[in-house]
Amino acid sequence: MSRVALAYHAGMSAEARKDAHVAFLTGMWHGRAAPVVVATVAFGMGIDKPDIRRVVNYGSTQTVEAYYQQAGRAGRDGLPAKCTMFYAEKEFVDFKVSDFYMPKRPDGTVNLEQKKALDASTDAMHAFCTEARRCRQLLLVEWLAGGPGSKEAVLADSPDPKRCGICDNCVRAASGAETERDMTDLALPILQALEAVGGGRAQGFILDLLMGTNAKKMSRALQGRTDVHGAWKAGYQQGMGVPRTREVAKAMVSMLRQEGYLSSSTKRFRTGSGYSAGFQAFELTAKGREAVQPSFTGQIVLPVPQVVREQEKLARERHQKKLAGLKSGKIPLENIPVEELRRGSGPIIDGEQRWVRKLDSLRKGTEAQVKMAGALEALLARAREWRQAEAVKRSMAPGAIADDPMLRRIALASRDAVNSPDAEKLCCNAGMRFEGTSGLAALIAAWRDEFKIAAEANAEQGSGAPEVLKLPPNWAPRPAAGAPKLSATVTESLDLFSQGHDIAAVGIKKSKQVVASTVEGHLATALLNADPRILRNLGRLRSLFPNRSDVEKIRAALKKTGSDPNDPKMPMGPVALELGGEEGKSLWYSKIKWFTSLVQLEMPMEFEVDPSAPNASGGQKRGLSEISGASPADAPTPQKARPLTIGFM
Repeated sequence: MSRVALAYHAGMSAEARKDAHVAFLTGMWHGRAAPVVVATVAFGMGIDKPDIRRVVNYGSTQTVEAYYQQAGRAGRDGLPAKCTMFYAEKEFVDFKVSDFYMPKRPDGTVNLEQKKALDASTDAMHAFCTEARRCRQLLLVEWLAGGPGSKEAVLADSPDPKRCGICDNCVRAASGAETERDMTDLALPILQALEAVGGGRAQGFILDLLMGTNAKKMSRALQGRTDVHGAWKAGYQQGMGVPRTREVAKAMVSMLRQEGYLSSSTKRFRTGSGYSAGFQAFELTAKGREAVQPSFTGQIVLPVPQVVREQEKLARERHQKKLAGLKSGKIPLENIPVEELRRGSGPIIDGEQRWVRKLDSLRKGTEAQVKMAGALEALLARAREWRQAEAVKRSMAPGAIADDPMLRRIALASRDAVNSPDAEKLCCNAGMRFEGTSGLAALIAAWRDEFKIAAEANAEQGSGAPEVLKLPPNWAPRPAAGAPKLSATVTESLDLFSQGHDIAAVGIKKSKQVVASTVEGHLATALLNADPRILRNLGRLRSLFPNRSDVEKIRAALKKTGSDPNDPKMPMGPVALELGGEEGKSLWYSKIKWFTSLVQLEMPMEFEVDPSAPNASGGQKRGLSEISGASPADAPTPQKARPLTIGFM
């Protein structure tokens, strides 16, 4: 039998409300089970239904009395029932300051005596929601018996007069689960941050302060104390302690207020539209000020917020999933440092996973890709044999020459003979500092010859010198509209490139190794943002830009596919397919990306004969100093111009 959830609110007709009321009481609505009603407070009093099994409040009530009446509808037949409440801290501020909740006299003025009583009940309701130790039923009984802490309040039907045994706090206490702990590492930096910027701050301000968000607004408010902006979040080390999310920060502020380290008061103001609004302003208490003193050596013991338990559970699940993934990938855990295993991440784990995933991907591909997977495994095996032989010859530990992660990085980068034709330089870029590197370089060169891995010349250039893009003097473009933001990984690539490394070296030196074409994508993003670092190195990118022949073909493909190069979200797939077909489309992605980037930056598409390449028919590669006109001293790690482009990955 299908079931329905009925609605009930004041905007419905009297007939519809009666229909919903009767259906809920009887449990049937037009022949269908109707066990649920979603209602506003218009559902009101007088719901005489003893077998209600669950009451859910989406939002707190203004007073304890209102909640007692609403939650009291559950389980009137004496059988088990559950009450659940979702609430937000802001609700308790609104109850106190919003005109909607103000008790009015007949003449329209605020009834201050009634408001005082309502505010007291609102505070008690707030305490009921945030309490993490005491019995919730006892809190309700205390209020009804005369107020918080009333000695007359007892739970007559419970074996323990101070414990109901069924609310979430009592169940947790009876289970032996941790109810409180030393949370100094999370709490103390919050108190120190508030002490640094002063009190009277709203919760939103405090959360921005702790998380490092809303930088522009915060820089004005902090008056030079920008060192504390985001320091709380930055103090988290992956795999250690509780993840420092905004929800955890919010819960910690609430717990510090509940435990007396912070106090809060309601601040009122009028909006521009004339409405009454407000916020909770937090201050350090004497207890909080004592905790931030350098002489403080105690612990800040707090109830464990539910969100902290949830975050810890998620962190454990992610860690277990990571370990399971490593095991399923046949990655020996004994090869991974204990610290990385605890965190679930790190350069060794990343390198191991990249190697396994790359081989798996190749084995699922074309016949040539399957052969490449076997070739990479052969290269790694030979590199290990070389390492062992060198270790014996020099009386060294093999790991002192190169560890397995380094050999894997070198093996993966060895596939790219276009961007890394110099195998010895490739080994240096990977971090190898060993006088016998030439032996490994010779091994890589022999491996490339065996498996026919070589830098191909661009046959389309013909016998004359190519016409390359002319760089406008003093070009200072504005950032392109819709340019993607500079992410951390893009910034890392840009910084390495700005230090003089070529794109192949950047790819292998990054904290997470990437292929050269991915680095090109990062640099193109930096160019779209008109970043000064990339503009200063524009000459080094010239060999990557499309030449006249490339531009003509790209324009024709754009026209045929109806693609707009000025659209930041233009799909490159159809254009690349038109240019290179299924087999050669990957060779065009980079050229298309550079072309669309330059179009969006409104760079003039003018060309000139490249004087550094008098005869390109032999697939000659040119160094950076030849392309940009710089002397070798100006380019410590010159980038080789490449005659073909590998697609973005």
